[in-house]
Amino acid sequence: MPSFDIVSEVDLQEARNAVDNASREVESRFDFRNVEASFELNDASKTIKVLSESDFQVNQLLDILRAKLLKRGIEGSSLDVPENIVHSGKTWFVEAKLKQGIGERDPEENRQDDQRQQTESAGAKFRVMRSA
Repeated sequence: MPSFDIVSEVDLQEARNAVDNASREVESRFDFRNVEASFELNDASKTIKVLSESDFQVNQLLDILRAKLLKRGIEGSSLDVPENIVHSGKTWFVEAKLKQGIGERDPEENRQDDQRQQTESAGAKFRVMRSA
């Protein structure tokens, strides 16, 4: 019976490269000149902190970050951004989390109207098997 595994993992080195590229772009952009704006990748908690002087600029920075992540092969949907942007003193920031894994789902939900297909989950991995 043929089978394959489905795994969803974010390569942290590629995420680090995307954050560095986004930081370089922000340094060269005219609309961020003389503005405190930065990205910080925390490897331990797998989060990216986006910081700027206004909430509008934080949203612009998130768009830049998503574009750089996509260029490095990381889907924008793997970035879990909370709805609220935190205001602290004269800066605004948001801490976006990099999603790892597919998540726990019922294997029956993943089967799509094909009775010959069987799925089983093991943590963040799925194994899909199909009889010929």
